[in-house]
Amino acid sequence: MRAVAIILLIALLSSCERQQELCFNHDQHDRVPVDVVFDWSMAPDANPVSMSLYLYPDGGLSPSIYQFSGREGGRIMVLPGNYTALTINSDTEGTSICNIDDIKTFEIRLAEADDLQGLNVRSTVVPRVPGTETQSMVCSSDLIWRARNDAIVLKSSDVSPTILTIQPLEAVFRYSIEINNIENLSGIHSMSASITGMAGSMFVADGSISNEPVTIPFDIFPFGGSSIKGEWITFGHCGHSKSRNSTEEYSGNHYLTIYAVLVDGSQWYTTFDITEQFHGLKDGQSLITIDEGLHIPHVNPSGGGSFNVSVDSWQLLPIDIPM
Repeated sequence: MRAVAIILLIALLSSCERQQELCFNHDQHDRVPVDVVFDWSMAPDANPVSMSLYLYPDGGLSPSIYQFSGREGGRIMVLPGNYTALTINSDTEGTSICNIDDIKTFEIRLAEADDLQGLNVRSTVVPRVPGTETQSMVCSSDLIWRARNDAIVLKSSDVSPTILTIQPLEAVFRYSIEINNIENLSGIHSMSASITGMAGSMFVADGSISNEPVTIPFDIFPFGGSSIKGEWITFGHCGHSKSRNSTEEYSGNHYLTIYAVLVDGSQWYTTFDITEQFHGLKDGQSLITIDEGLHIPHVNPSGGGSFNVSVDSWQLLPIDIPM
């Protein structure tokens, strides 16, 4: 597939933007051909709509950006020189890119979450775990694939295309939660969940994450008659060994909060401290299971189809679950 070569002239980019402004440069006579080949052997199921290649010239100059439709790559024309390449998919909606002038500060951040999924209510009207109120409420991540290629040398004497093979890796973690043995699950009209202490951003150059904790809301669903499950995607969790600011370890816990609006319109929530289970996950593990369930109050349906949710009307669902 033929690539569309896009040259980005950047004067200053100190804030995040969801979509970059691109300027086209049609002067191609002093450029050399490069055939970009994406090798998906490390992420065979990846199916991005588009990919972006950032070529950073030696000397600390701003990058040139090349966009590719699909996952196949294509030919681009590049000025001779020595480069480092960063590659990410560019088909995301729940993230923004920041500080791309410097390869070391190029960052992907999770977007602010205005609403709680599943409840369709503002994130500002749900109770927060004490001590986590200052954490930003952000969206679960899109699927992100990233790659880095160093020591790319392009010479003006190159006539045949240089082959640039890029091997993207999945740069996010997918976690899931399962709570079993829930009594009166049919009494729930709608529900949602959130998890605290996640990483809100990732640095593309090395895959390290920020140590500023955020809270991620996510959907949960009933299954099997007495269980609920949900999934969220994140760059990792604060305090993880990949955190860039290793001297500022996150000392807080990871709290899972379940929010439920019952069929009578009453609002209930409960919180689990899942820090030990979360930190105890081995490589390749992603599921946290809680087998001692919840006791949902038995209530009479209100007869209405929708309910007004307010910050003052939430009731704590008391539980005593061994963790």
